[in-house]
Amino acid sequence: MICKSNQDDCKYEYLQLKNGVKVICISDINADRSACAVSIKTGSYDDPNDYSGLAHFLEHMLFMGTEKYPSENEFFDYISKYGGESNAYTDNKLTLYYFDILHRKFKGALDRFSYFFKKPLFIENTVDREIMAVDSEFKKGLNSESYRIRRMLEICCHPDLPESNFTVGNLETLKKPQIRNKLIEFWSQNYHTADISVCLYAKESPEVLKNMAIEMFKDVINNKNNCSNQKILYDNFKIMEKYPFKPEFCNRIIKI
Repeated sequence: MICKSNQDDCKYEYLQLKNGVKVICISDINADRSACAVSIKTGSYDDPNDYSGLAHFLEHMLFMGTEKYPSENEFFDYISKYGGESNAYTDNKLTLYYFDILHRKFKGALDRFSYFFKKPLFIENTVDREIMAVDSEFKKGLNSESYRIRRMLEICCHPDLPESNFTVGNLETLKKPQIRNKLIEFWSQNYHTADISVCLYAKESPEVLKNMAIEMFKDVINNKNNCSNQKILYDNFKIMEKYPFKPEFCNRIIKI
């Protein structure tokens, strides 16, 4: 059941595809453009210990070409050409991808977008370049007070807690010989259908949007991963309750 305000004229429809992908369709006859967001229930807390920032790096790499649309700039070029915008971000426990575009080009954009989650290529000659992009993001963050506070908390936290993870990644943590193989492994283990949620927003009817969602996302493969690192780590609440921080950082004032 979907509850909404009396002032909300949108029509909502929820469905779960046969492969497990969850979808909510929002029909708004007053919408000035169409949009889609895809949330993956995996994030920086799932980074392997020896590949800090891998979830964030994967977010970057999904934009670098797919089997149907192999050009690395295909998606962004299409979105930009038709008055749209797109972005993504990696949080601790989820990764979110989204875009908006002119109504008449929504289906074309959605087809390109859906292949991120069906058949990404992880093109080898784009890997080093995107590692540099992540490293540049890391260096830019060093001038941000909020980033420095967050990084300090990561350093202070007990190493058995996911909060201690270095989430952004940089050249040191990602520039490794097996990085592409690790990337493919991480994608196949964590981007599985049970943890994928899709939201479609457009002026079309809920029925039209439902059919569009089925067409675009029914072929996302269910990798049936057993569990993620974050699910294992969060079982141990006793560490959090008793020893959230390393002893050497307790009872100290840290200037950032």
